[in-house]
Parts: sequence; structure tokens; C-alpha cells
Amino acid sequence: FRRTNLSTANLKNVDFRHSDLREANLCETILELTNLRNADLMSADLSRAFLYKASLRESNLKNAKLNGAELKEANLRRADLTGADLTNADLLEANLEKTNLQGADLTGAIFDESQIQYLDSKYDMHNVKIFDVKSRKLQSYKEYLEKKSFKKEMEDSYSI
Repeated sequence: FRRTNLSTANLKNVDFRHSDLREANLCETILELTNLRNADLMSADLSRAFLYKASLRESNLKNAKLNGAELKEANLRRADLTGADLTNADLLEANLEKTNLQGADLTGAIFDESQIQYLDSKYDMHNVKIFDVKSRKLQSYKEYLEKKSFKKEMEDSYSI
């Protein structure tokens, strides 16, 4: 499947485990519930792809284009997204445990608070959006940090 054009295809529930999809065009492809575990997607174009609940565990996504991709609840555990373009990607509730995002463009990417533990100190988070579960609103990373700092100050002042 290397360099294959599968753009706009409906590949829901397809098993692509261990597949060579390097430089494939998967732009706007439906990959919901698709198994891409250990797949090689290096430099693949997954722009605006629908990857809801897809398994990308241990996949190679180096330099992949995932701008505007829907990755809600996707399993990206141990995936390598070095240098990937995740601009405006929706990663709410995605499993990011041990995921490598070194050099990835996270501008406008959407994460939830529970994912911060995997990202906070390692990556440039200044241009990401954080979904606040309580208020059900998106906030900038700066707003998230300010809110977190304020909460800590309040807790500290009440514990005296």
C-alpha cells in the first residue's frame, strides 16, 4: 500500500496491522475503529482523516500529516509522531501513553486535562487547546495553567 491513494475512502474496521502505508494519501479517509497497530505511516497524508477509536498503537507516524484529523479515543500508545503535523487535530481522550511527539506541530491541537501528564513538560504546549470537562469549554494552554495555579493557591491558603 506504499504511496497508495486511498483519499476519501471508507475503510472503517479494516485491519492494516503491520502494513506499509508510507507516503500513502489517506486524506479525508474514514478509518474509524481501524486497526493500524505497528503500521508504517511515515510521511503519510492523513489530513482531515476520521480516526475515531482507531488503534495506532506502536505505529510509525514520523512526519505524517494529521492536520485537522479526528483522533478522539484513538490508541496512540507508543506511537512515534516525531515531526508530525497535528495542527488543529482533535485528540480528546486519545491514549498518549509513551507516545513520541518530539518536533510535532501541535498548534491548535485539542487535548483534555487527563492527557497533560503525558505532554506537559516534554513538548511545546503554548498553542494547544485544553478541553475543560467541568465547564465543557475549550481553553488555551495559558488559561489552563492560570486556572491550575489559581486552584493550587486557593488550596494552599485553605490548608493553613
